[in-house]
Amino acid sequence: MTAQSSKEEILKRVQQRGGDNLEAGLSNCAQSTLFALQEDFEAVNDIPREALTTMSGIAMRGEVCGAVLGALLALNMLTGRSPEAFGIAMRRATKFCDAFEKHFGSLRCSLIHPQLLGKTYYLADMAQLQEFVEAGGLTKCRAPVETASKLVAEIVLGEE
Repeated sequence: MTAQSSKEEILKRVQQRGGDNLEAGLSNCAQSTLFALQEDFEAVNDIPREALTTMSGIAMRGEVCGAVLGALLALNMLTGRSPEAFGIAMRRATKFCDAFEKHFGSLRCSLIHPQLLGKTYYLADMAQLQEFVEAGGLTKCRAPVETASKLVAEIVLGEE
């Protein structure tokens, strides 16, 4: 983590970076969330991009939001493998999931899409994926990615 940055600067930076990553179309929601944290949280750098290729809604099927999966992976990497890590990881994951669900009403893509886009898209279908993109899905799905990125940083920084 960058020593000279304040907590507020880090939170703002990871939130912005997450949304920018997604909207640029260079990475999916899971990757965008994880990559948003890399610059400020070194342990996250050990995760290869390919590890999150199919994590958007679990193979784009509208299951768990990729931003949630990327965030949980980041939290696990930041927790480590010490003997007490399991308890810490579960506490962090529960805190994250509760906050994300409170904000969006669900952890599932198919239930978040209607709030952001007015309908659910089955992104594994190429026609619906194209419709999602044309409807501004990458811009509108910034919100879950930005929220997830910021929540991870808040949880980790809040424990320091």
